[in-house]
Amino acid sequence: MTLIGRITKDTKLNYEPEDIKTKGRKMVYGKDAPRPDQIRAREKIPYQTVKGWTAGKVHDFKVKIIKDLKWRSTGKKIPKRWQ
Repeated sequence: MTLIGRITKDTKLNYEPEDIKTKGRKMVYGKDAPRPDQIRAREKIPYQTVKGWTAGKVHDFKVKIIKDLKWRSTGKKIPKRWQ
């Protein structure tokens, strides 16, 4: 199942943490990822066309996809894929 939602352009996202042995608790969040408005502006990340159902018919949408991100507001155990 794919769940689609909206976030603001200044939402703080993080990459998955690297597997580095440290003392204490295991890291939950990795380095800061680019914010959605920065992702949209980067030409290195290409747009991809996906199909979606809305308003009674199938439409083509142009999206940029970045995998394995975390958003603190949704919980630390749930990896995300932002489009």
